[in-house]
Amino acid sequence: MKIGIISNKDKDKNFKFTRSVIDYLDKKDIEVCLGDDINSSLKLNKKNIKNDVDFIIVIGGDGTILNALLFLDSIDGFNVPLLGINFGKVGFLANVEKEEWKNYIDLALKGKYHIDERILLDTYNEDKYLGFSLNDTVLFRKKFDGVVDYEVYIDDKFIANYYADGVIVAAPTGSTAYNLSSGGPIVSPSCDLMILNPICPHSLNNKAIVVSSRECIKIKFSMEKSSIFLDGKEIESRAEHITVKRSDKKAYFIRFDDYNFYSLLVKKIQIPKLRRGGLS
Repeated sequence: MKIGIISNKDKDKNFKFTRSVIDYLDKKDIEVCLGDDINSSLKLNKKNIKNDVDFIIVIGGDGTILNALLFLDSIDGFNVPLLGINFGKVGFLANVEKEEWKNYIDLALKGKYHIDERILLDTYNEDKYLGFSLNDTVLFRKKFDGVVDYEVYIDDKFIANYYADGVIVAAPTGSTAYNLSSGGPIVSPSCDLMILNPICPHSLNNKAIVVSSRECIKIKFSMEKSSIFLDGKEIESRAEHITVKRSDKKAYFIRFDDYNFYSLLVKKIQIPKLRRGGLS
């Protein structure tokens, strides 16, 4: 087998934990490939990760997972599944806790896992491809001088003018990200849809809309007043509208038999548990 490792040096100081994982795999005679920063920091003579690895272990939080997807895009490796070891605060994507890493890596090496497929969104600015997002594409106002007018279309049919701080177009995975903080619905990541959610709209009746992934969302706005963000990263652009639609690519995550999105949801965001007679 050939296993890749990507790690967050800000979460794993001096790559101490990462080194333990590398040593563990070395003892099992597993070929290990590393990101450039790990190789240079630990001075290891390992190959760089390419798209021929069986899977990639990602050590960090969900933000590290998002960066790993950008790396996969750079090596044309979207078919490579990711196994996330959580060093972050929440861990919806990197959901293997670091205290249990050996057990889950052993299961993965034995092939005792299933693949969790997640849809991605592609964003275009006029005819220019801006990139993909796993969580969301977000428009947000640049200055604190009033709300922005966002003109929204679905499949070229006018839907609404949102006078708001911004607009979120979230993939199912992103329903528990900024969309959740902005009052949007939580959906299962296995759903095939998009969520259109205005941020702090200047209206009493502007609510989030669930949109089929077969449809296309277009938003017109002023670039002088609003910025574009893909999974939290600002994108430079000067056009006056964006188009968001489902990507042909997918992201793949390694999951084990004990993984359940709804149980994870209760654990991570502390939804009150139902008991007979009411909530607890």
